[in-house]
Amino acid sequence: MRGTALKHESVAQHPEDTVMVASHSGRMLIRAPHRIRRQRKTASTQRVPTVVIIGGGMAAHRFCRQMVAKGGHRRYQIIVLADEPRPPYDRVKLTDFFRTRNPDHLLLDTPAWYREHDIDLRVGDAVVRIDCAQQVVQTSSDASVPYDCLILATGSRPFVPPIPGTEHDGVFVYRTIEDLQAILARSQAVHRAAVLGGGLLGLEAARAMYELGLETIVVEMAQHLMPRQLDPESASMLLAEVGKLGIQVLLAHQTSHIEKNGETLWLYFWEHEPITADIIVISAGTAPRGELAVSAGLRCTPRGAVIVDASLQTSDPHVYAIGECAAHQDQVYGLVGPAYTMADIVVDRFMGKKTTFTSVDLSTRLKLLGVDVTVLGDYLQPGTTVIYRRPGIYRKLVLRDERLVGVIAIGPWVQISQVQIVVHSKSRIGRRHLARFAAMGDLWADAVPPIQHWPDTAIVCNCCMVTKQALWQAYQTGAVSVAALASTTGASTVCGSCRPLVAELVGTPECLPAPSRAARALQWAAIASLIVAVLLAVLPPFPVAESIQTWWHDLEALRRSNSTRQVTGYTLLTLALAALGLSLRKRWQRLAFGAFNSWRLIHALLGVSTLLGLVAHTGLRFGSNLNFALMSVFVTLNVLGAAAGWVAALEGKNRGRLAYWARRWRPLMTFVHILLFWPFPALVVFHILAAYYF
Repeated sequence: MRGTALKHESVAQHPEDTVMVASHSGRMLIRAPHRIRRQRKTASTQRVPTVVIIGGGMAAHRFCRQMVAKGGHRRYQIIVLADEPRPPYDRVKLTDFFRTRNPDHLLLDTPAWYREHDIDLRVGDAVVRIDCAQQVVQTSSDASVPYDCLILATGSRPFVPPIPGTEHDGVFVYRTIEDLQAILARSQAVHRAAVLGGGLLGLEAARAMYELGLETIVVEMAQHLMPRQLDPESASMLLAEVGKLGIQVLLAHQTSHIEKNGETLWLYFWEHEPITADIIVISAGTAPRGELAVSAGLRCTPRGAVIVDASLQTSDPHVYAIGECAAHQDQVYGLVGPAYTMADIVVDRFMGKKTTFTSVDLSTRLKLLGVDVTVLGDYLQPGTTVIYRRPGIYRKLVLRDERLVGVIAIGPWVQISQVQIVVHSKSRIGRRHLARFAAMGDLWADAVPPIQHWPDTAIVCNCCMVTKQALWQAYQTGAVSVAALASTTGASTVCGSCRPLVAELVGTPECLPAPSRAARALQWAAIASLIVAVLLAVLPPFPVAESIQTWWHDLEALRRSNSTRQVTGYTLLTLALAALGLSLRKRWQRLAFGAFNSWRLIHALLGVSTLLGLVAHTGLRFGSNLNFALMSVFVTLNVLGAAAGWVAALEGKNRGRLAYWARRWRPLMTFVHILLFWPFPALVVFHILAAYYF
């Protein structure tokens, strides 16, 4: 251990926080790891506690990032020992390497960032031994690195099934950039790839092979794809979508062995005919890398995961474990979200907070082979289920005691962020909402509220478990761009699916989807309706012809004839009744087909048509008494409807402050539009009675 022994008076003030640790020169007293602070100086040197991190993955990077964010890098000497030859990179986006062919594009931070913050990053130097008694780690370069506190962030390794033949050339695993470089080199002159594994990792590998232009076959030993995440029905939906790409999937195929004949690999199964491939990629899961912990005498599970308590300490109080190598209450988490949560908790404890690790949300939202796959909460546990399905879409709700506790969704779902909030809070779902879901696939009739209106506890970034409150606090303290919020909170830095929500929070169109054709058409239809309604209100009535021998007199006489007025009047009434279809679409389950924006567009076009019919029926004469009231209500109704349609179109664009205010005002304008409709039927009845009987 570098430095000199602490002065005894520096620890005597807090005897409950002291522990004995080893140094090269003997034993000395320092603060316990979760309460370590910058030590007092001796006459000539400064004693700074050393934190050594074994592992150069995403968990290790998160620890470093959080230490820098909270000033811990100035209170500790941080050393990162990575066995890979580069700084930590984004393993979630590993497949992107095949598109960029540049490993640096995946780096989470450059080497300069570590130097700038006095973090000693050593790449390509794997740790080979941990001496817990002496508090020293030994590396492959024969370096001895002493520590006050050690963090195991060794992650996991690909699980290779115990089948003969995996050592042949052409058989690869899918875990590191080096693995992908080897696959890329071989793929240049071959045509067919087989992927062993139909889970998350296997489908990601299949996507890579498909994008390399190879004929791709996925081999899964279970009865359906993603057996740990999906039920059989949702998996069959995913299978159909994957099949549309031309990727073949072999289910219930258990591999017996692999043989090589020349440059061709033969994949044999226990109960099926063999297949051939030029490349075989094994992506059948992972196993925790706990061999260093096992050899150091730390308590581990039979699979080699390091056992940790709620503070994420191992059986040695000076050693922590985070990420995929750690087992908390017999649970190993294979997602980046829990790893980040663990890193955050250890940082908090180093900074003096007594944060503990309990359970974490294992919800997953990702895109596999271009297909949106979402699993939220306790989606595979027993409960009451409600299912909505249509071609390319599958949504399943799991409820207990009328509370939404789990969701499985295949395909896009605009309300999924709000659904996740409900799952997280285990809120009750009313029968009306469930009936709407069963008929239309949505829990709410209205559009999804803007992120500004979400509850503070709502999770925006599922990968990093960043809440709306955390984003808003960062925004208020100066992180006013997407990049700044990403750097400060980590949101959108992993899979990137939440980036549009982060952009919405700061009012920027960055990375937001373009408005649909229906939304654009709705905007123009609303503008046209608004223009016609305003012209109706301000233009004078049609003039009376000065001579009976003019064409205008003949046209006006035709318009005012009883038969023409009946045709135009009943046509006008029919169009108005047809416009009611939008309201029925929201309330009658049998009409729950088609996109709602398309129904809005038809409603707006009918509104324009009724205004044109009104011109033909009245000649722009408002009349008096009840007729004047009817005309005024009708025109005002259309003006408000056109304005509400225009605002709804802006809301659908999902962009900036204009969209924000559109979301604020659209419900009120729609309500007034509907409210003004109530006197309309009575006035129409009086108008018809007056025309026929008076």
